[in-house]
Amino acid sequence: MATWLTDDYEEITTDLTTYTFTAMDIGTAVATRVAVALLYWRDTASNDIDNVTIGGVAATQMLKLAFDSGGGGGSTSGLAVYAAVVPSGTTADVVMELSTGAIRAACRLRTADDISLTAHDTLEASGADPLVGVINLAEDGLICAAMANNDTTSTVAWTGVTELFEEIIEAGSMWSGAYHDAGTEEANRPVEADFTGTAGDHLMIAVSFALNVVGGSSIPVKMFAYRRRRV
Repeated sequence: MATWLTDDYEEITTDLTTYTFTAMDIGTAVATRVAVALLYWRDTASNDIDNVTIGGVAATQMLKLAFDSGGGGGSTSGLAVYAAVVPSGTTADVVMELSTGAIRAACRLRTADDISLTAHDTLEASGADPLVGVINLAEDGLICAAMANNDTTSTVAWTGVTELFEEIIEAGSMWSGAYHDAGTEEANRPVEADFTGTAGDHLMIAVSFALNVVGGSSIPVKMFAYRRRRV
């Protein structure tokens, strides 16, 4: 069964185009270790992620959602999940390159052993209160989820996943992350982020991870015994 191994957090309140979250804990080196970065950024105009590396390794985009309150030119809140196999080292820099400068950003970095870099399932929601969706779980898999808004007085209650953190960044943004360790396969598990207040630019994402399967599908093989007949 997959489990989360390490957990670290960093936020940066400087206006930048490239954000580097330095020396984040990734624990003991393992050849099949996967680092999963939960990322948030906020800008006063439309913006997007161009590239992410974790420990110098190009990360795979599992899911990304940017909510533009101005319909093409307003403030943008963004959430993303990127993952990479990082087999060496005990710390890693997470580098997030944006298309233009943002006003703040944050990263929650977790690790797990031998999970697939192909999402088993994803969900995304924006603009509603509460934020709701459903997601499929793989047997012995994992879920990570995040939500964000621009109301620093609001709090959030999660359903379907367990809250990991809730942070106010630069007195201008609130975001929260949650997780779930799946013991059994499950279809259409409800996930909800219900927040207080009248926040704007609210959005939610979740990614379901499956165990990494090596060598293709399992094919049953029948064994036959025979006896030579004497004549």
